[in-house]
Amino acid sequence: MSTLATVEPTSGKAPVLTSGDLTLAVAMDFENAAQDFFVAKTVPTERQVSLILPGIKDIRICDWITADHACISSLAFADFIKELCLNYLQNNWEDQIHNEILTSTLASSHKSFWNWSQKLLSLNCLLCNTSSILDDATLCNHLEAHLNDKLKEKVKHSDTCNDKVFKTWVVAVCVLK
Repeated sequence: MSTLATVEPTSGKAPVLTSGDLTLAVAMDFENAAQDFFVAKTVPTERQVSLILPGIKDIRICDWITADHACISSLAFADFIKELCLNYLQNNWEDQIHNEILTSTLASSHKSFWNWSQKLLSLNCLLCNTSSILDDATLCNHLEAHLNDKLKEKVKHSDTCNDKVFKTWVVAVCVLK
């Protein structure tokens, strides 16, 4: 049984954040589901946090909210998410994600090149607004360095893979496979 929190988006209602340990991916899922709810229901910014609080089911987070309800419910939603992450993510989450990217190889992923590249892109997106995020060229260089030997040789001799814009580079490599 998992001890990780999950997000249950519900049509027309505020999302539910289940009990369990918060990860950055779950926090982002919760944020995205809440943003969808705010748009669908045209929720004014000053009511956003107070409308999603009842959907939080983890007792630790509920206790934090109860202890400072007036302050927390008055936060802007973006500030609420920042505080939630600051309080409930592991201290070294940024290093863990960064290391997961840097130690990943195509061979060890047991995925197709496309799926592996998209997984690393997804992990890199979790690092937005941090100093650990990899720019397109760095991410492409990392992928290239960790290809299997056959694909690495094809990329090395291909002019189409000189463009280090992530999307176009990945497409060019996929064509070479």
